Amino acid sequence: NEALAGTPTVLVAGRAAAVAPSEDGRHAFLFTPAASDPEGTAGIVVSVRDLAGNVASAQSAVILDFTP
Repeated sequence: NEALAGTPTVLVAGRAAAVAPSEDGRHAFLFTPAASDPEGTAGIVVSVRDLAGNVASAQSAVILDFTP
């Protein structure tokens, strides 16, 4: 675990998600789908920078399903 130079950036379906700052190195994000977001797979990209300036990212996906 290395200290980060700021809060990670999180994109869901190409849009920024809200990221809660963390003192213990664990961050949470909140993403509210827009009415215009299509159903189906939406990519998630998390990017971080450490104090030395190294950048890393991780990718995942979530399925958006608006069926009541």
